[in-house]
Amino acid sequence: MAPLLALGHGMEFLQARVRLEMPGKIRIELTADFEDNPLIKDEQDARLILTNAFFVNEGGEQRAWADVAPLTFEKRDQPDPTAPVPEDPTWKERPHGLLTALWEYAPKGPPIHLATLDRTPHDILMWTTGTAEGTPAPPWQILICGDVSKDIQIRPVHTNPWPWGIAGIGFLIALGAGKRLISRRSASD
Repeated sequence: MAPLLALGHGMEFLQARVRLEMPGKIRIELTADFEDNPLIKDEQDARLILTNAFFVNEGGEQRAWADVAPLTFEKRDQPDPTAPVPEDPTWKERPHGLLTALWEYAPKGPPIHLATLDRTPHDILMWTTGTAEGTPAPPWQILICGDVSKDIQIRPVHTNPWPWGIAGIGFLIALGAGKRLISRRSASD
């Protein structure tokens, strides 16, 4: 859990949930509170901030996350219940103006890293859910100006070798039967 002081005066940081449930893909839900965050003027400002929040470091290249894969936006009225922050009882009493940018990407290979702008007043609280069984989730982290996240290990895509294995065995059986049939015909001639 984040320390109680991490909340400050409200949600003055962006919240980034990194979801790794899907093999071979990463999904990020980055949320801004455009009602209670004094650093964000309105919903339009929140959209611009979310669009420019991250860079993706992959294979030695750094690109804006919105250039790597498209962003979609949705409005929410409650914070993510998986966030590693203490629950604020006053939030349940009223809906909030939250805007979430959704981003999904299939990286070329793990790991990838997320980097923040060199100059930004918007810190990002980032945590991970959906890691592979037996793999502990990495601890949450706060990214400030120019920070780079820890390695993000994408679940590998497991291909099912059974269909090809069965086809191979079937081919070998057919080949053996064909040779046997040919040798019987040759012997009977």
